[in-house]
Amino acid sequence: MTLKAFFLSSIILLFTVSCQKSIKAPEIAGVWKLVELSNYDEEGNRSQPFGDPPAGYFIYTPEGYMSVQIMRTPPMPRLTGRPNDSIRAAMAKGSLTYFGTYSVDEVNGIVTHEVEGALNPNYVDTNRDRAYRISGDSLIIAIEQDQRRFRRVLLRVE
Repeated sequence: MTLKAFFLSSIILLFTVSCQKSIKAPEIAGVWKLVELSNYDEEGNRSQPFGDPPAGYFIYTPEGYMSVQIMRTPPMPRLTGRPNDSIRAAMAKGSLTYFGTYSVDEVNGIVTHEVEGALNPNYVDTNRDRAYRISGDSLIIAIEQDQRRFRRVLLRVE
């Protein structure tokens, strides 16, 4: 490689890196710890199917990837052997997990989870629109579906 080609390659590389760094990450990017997961039925009755508080994290990378991991608390007792089908069913019922990419409409306060893989096969290859707002270090996600409401409250970890 000639000296001229080396310098030209270096300039292109530096320009590419500086352009990538100038892209503003969405405010939602980061690691968020789940502290509340509440569901409300048609009459407004509240349930907390994953415990109070639930365990879990929502992760949004600056590059547009996301992961949701939720587990019921308290967790199941440790197993002494391999789980049978009923134990596996209880384990699955006590967790909600999915991953993929996301996009943000900051003007309307909507984050869309573009699900690539999930424990629940009905989530795979779907887009899940979530109304959200950020207040300080808190992320509040609200979902309305079939006259039911769902509320997720998370605290920024990173």
